[in-house]
Amino acid sequence: KIAADSINQLAASELLSHLDPHSVYIPALNLTEVNEEMMGNFQGIGVEFQLLKDTVHVMHVISGGPSEKAGLAVGDKFLKVNDTISIAGKKLLSDDIRKLLRGPMNTKVKVQVLREGVKKEVVIERGVIPVSPIDAGYMISPETGYLRINKFADRTYEAFMQQMEKLQKAGMKQLVLDLRGNGGGLLKEAVDIADEFL
Repeated sequence: KIAADSINQLAASELLSHLDPHSVYIPALNLTEVNEEMMGNFQGIGVEFQLLKDTVHVMHVISGGPSEKAGLAVGDKFLKVNDTISIAGKKLLSDDIRKLLRGPMNTKVKVQVLREGVKKEVVIERGVIPVSPIDAGYMISPETGYLRINKFADRTYEAFMQQMEKLQKAGMKQLVLDLRGNGGGLLKEAVDIADEFL
């Protein structure tokens, strides 16, 4: 027996492959998570991690988020979640890790990490994680501004215009718009930003 969702995904992906290289089908199962990211906030612990050699490495701790308040640091390696769930040395997927760490705000998750060879236990109270679509905005020369946009999420255009106003007040006459690594997102936000140049 083949799940209906699997057939729908195959059919939709095949259709989209003839449309353009940037459109993807989002299964209903993943829609909530995608929408949370596009809204610019989600509930969790506030870290970015990467799986390297079966080990979860903390790559970034979001400023002002629950993990920063609890004392997690870049380079920490996750060993256990809630005392009993061992995640080190296991062949887990990133989604598996997210399911263990994410949860409703004001709930707590206990993690054991390895930091510089020493095991450390940290209790993190989950909360709302604000994620800015603008990674950086500053002047790189007296007349040249720099803006880096990491995704086109809800209100990215608004954040872009706020940064542009700040840079123009600083004397900007030309702009470097950095979209390297941008994962895409909401078409309307991208169109609104492009319209400022066109």
